[in-house]
Amino acid sequence: MRHRKASLISSLLALALTAMPGISLASDGSATGPAMIPNAGEHDSAIPAPRDVFGFETGAQHVRHDQLVEYFETLAESSDRVMLEETGRTHEGRKQLLAIISTPENLANIDNIREQHLAAVRGEAGARDGKVVLWQGYSIHGDESSGSNAAPLYAWHLAASKDPQVAKMLEDVIVLIDPSLNPDGMGRYAAWNTSRRSEVPVTDENHAEHDQAWPTGRGNHYWFDLNRDWLLLQHPESRARVEVMNRWRPHVFTDHHEMGKDSTYFFQPGVPERTNPLTPSRNQELTGLIAEFHAKHLDREGRLYYTEESFDDFYYGKGSTYPDINGGVGILFEQASTDGQAIETPFGVRPFSKSVQNQLITSISTLDAAYNLRNELRDYQAGFFADARDEADGAWVVGNAGNPARMQAFLKLLAGHGIRFRPLEERLIRNGQEFQPGEAWVITAEQEQARLIEAMFEMRTQFPSNIFYDVSAWTLPLAFDLPFAQLTGMPNVGAWHDAAPSIEGSFSPELDAVAYAFRWNSDHAARALQSLLADGIIAMAATDTLAAKTPKGELSLDRGSIVVPIGVQSNRRGDIVKHLSRAAKEFGIDVHAISSGLTPRGIDIGSPSLEVLEPIKPLLVIGNGMNPYEAGEFWYMADTRISLPVTHVRRDDLSRVDLGDYTHVVMVGHWGGLDDSLADKLHGWVKSGGVLVAQQNSAEWVTEKGLHMSSRDAEKETEEEEEEKETSPRRNYEDFRQDYAKTLISGTIFASDVDTSHPLAYGIADRNLPVFKDREETLAVSDNPYETVAQFTSDPLLAGYVSAERLAEVSGTAAVVADRVGSGLVVRYSFDPLFRGFWHGSQRLMVNTLFFSQLVGQTPEN
Repeated sequence: MRHRKASLISSLLALALTAMPGISLASDGSATGPAMIPNAGEHDSAIPAPRDVFGFETGAQHVRHDQLVEYFETLAESSDRVMLEETGRTHEGRKQLLAIISTPENLANIDNIREQHLAAVRGEAGARDGKVVLWQGYSIHGDESSGSNAAPLYAWHLAASKDPQVAKMLEDVIVLIDPSLNPDGMGRYAAWNTSRRSEVPVTDENHAEHDQAWPTGRGNHYWFDLNRDWLLLQHPESRARVEVMNRWRPHVFTDHHEMGKDSTYFFQPGVPERTNPLTPSRNQELTGLIAEFHAKHLDREGRLYYTEESFDDFYYGKGSTYPDINGGVGILFEQASTDGQAIETPFGVRPFSKSVQNQLITSISTLDAAYNLRNELRDYQAGFFADARDEADGAWVVGNAGNPARMQAFLKLLAGHGIRFRPLEERLIRNGQEFQPGEAWVITAEQEQARLIEAMFEMRTQFPSNIFYDVSAWTLPLAFDLPFAQLTGMPNVGAWHDAAPSIEGSFSPELDAVAYAFRWNSDHAARALQSLLADGIIAMAATDTLAAKTPKGELSLDRGSIVVPIGVQSNRRGDIVKHLSRAAKEFGIDVHAISSGLTPRGIDIGSPSLEVLEPIKPLLVIGNGMNPYEAGEFWYMADTRISLPVTHVRRDDLSRVDLGDYTHVVMVGHWGGLDDSLADKLHGWVKSGGVLVAQQNSAEWVTEKGLHMSSRDAEKETEEEEEEKETSPRRNYEDFRQDYAKTLISGTIFASDVDTSHPLAYGIADRNLPVFKDREETLAVSDNPYETVAQFTSDPLLAGYVSAERLAEVSGTAAVVADRVGSGLVVRYSFDPLFRGFWHGSQRLMVNTLFFSQLVGQTPEN
């Protein structure tokens, strides 16, 4: 009886709302459009609402990115409260927008307001911070689209509201709106959802609308998680966004996400003890005060929420934590998802419009908080930077390890965060490392970004909590495998630089040269090599050292150096010169002319130890079961850093593909559920000369199937040989989370010993290679003593959290093993060598796996 009564009331309410002007309902009866704005009041009818551009009300269906762009452009043209900037373009060429919303008077004076704000941040004498800057960003995961769908209605409300309180808040607050933090992912998701949308919503979670195709719309074009890229700046979306952050220094920053459908709504402060120790306690106090405004607004609508569980503020590379180390207060919002128009949940059917409305409500509540806490927020930010200036002490020196290209990439990353640096102008020896002028840079703490610099360089191994939502370490010089040391005093340095200097190569196309050569030390060398091979030019790799004669004297060449002979391809001298000139000019490669095939020392130019390299054609396995992040990392590296075409083949289609067309097969992700026929096919292909590359989960599968062995009849343990499992002692249920955390490797940096004489390690400066590991899989050291390319040291922890038990399990195990199988090679990684695109040090291993795998010979034991 109560159910019928509730249904009758709902029906009458729906009829009443439908009869009201400007009110519409979704197909499930929930309000959409302006009706979603609590206490909306009157709006200026001359300002177009989202429905006027979209053709449907906000929340009734998913908006596309092109519609979002069109609406914000229309809004800026129609309202004197709105300015619009294009801040950048994505990989797919979509616009990144920034809407600036305030009073017409503020917008007319916006440049002065921003400069006054930045002067106060810098602590300039007499500078007084005027307005509060509120930056609100939506849906960095493209398939968490309720945020981006709420943004246009929120912007319209601020632009068109006749409520005096809204106008009053805009007098003191500059609102910056990024309506789509991931336009490419949003485009992919909107296309999926719209093409499967029914007139009558299907709420069954098994419906295709709720189950996106691989790789989903979460990532960007290259399938990266952009919410892990704030610190790493690998993608144009992130670089443009952080440039806006540097230009505005927001006091408050919001980051709107979605989570699993069975939850409610989350907003920070999050788990208190899992906040990064570098974040001031006042930051969390202000986060708690802001949370009270969210609670007030959501309580009015009877919404469920929670605040101090599940999520944390430790890793500074996320949208809600990056502001915390930059003088702002970052706020994470997580709305329970609908994955479509509506879905069944433990709380009943949740329509998409309700998800959008929660994001809308907390957008408004954040503005309310920013206005009412404006004095506290201004004082906090001024104090943050003042304290950072007072506490700033010392500096770090970083050397280029003979790899100017990698140093340039490192400096570009620093400059992207507004960090400045100076060239070293005297020889230094610190911690047994030598730093030379012209090859090293000094980053001092005495600058605005002092705390961010500390966060980038620290090597923390002790933590107040052993549970992490994301990684526990990200030491940037270790990621780039560059030598660095902290300084207590200031050495002789040059002028400040706020941009990475260009690197210049050299090339003189001597007409009597018998060959040209370049070393393999530069990260750009692979791109130069690929350009030669792609054009059918013969290039050889040195597997031993040599000293060659050049017009400028004797030239020492290490293993991995590339030699391009002229005599056997003299009719292509012009093409060779063109490619090598480009290598010098664009890639900063030093190309040397060799004047004789007879060398003063080492192998000669015609030696068998200089092997002709074959062009490579890799196949990347994608699709169901594959890890899109790891697959995207390989695609991104090959495509953007080497200019190497990569064929993508879905895992389920691999059985029909002729593997003989490819030199390499790259496997990432989970491989469970596949029958042995595919393993047999891969094994046969490897024995015929193919190179199988597997990392983490797929490496475990390769080992289990015996693909790394000449015969797949690998010895298996019998039940009698298995160790007896002891019954675990009884524990309290509440201890589970802490106990479980001890079984994890929480994104940790480990030291490995790499065999630099191995072809897969050519070009690595020394045997000490830091690698990043966030999985528990381990590899046994090969029985063949020559096949373990890299091995974790006996005491490998460099930075991050790992339990004593896991550390013991990793210590001494293999990091990379390369097994010759017939004429082919199987390369197994126990870690992700391309982690998030910024782990440049171990990237060299993967590059060499592509280009130098043919150099790995048989090493039978006597």
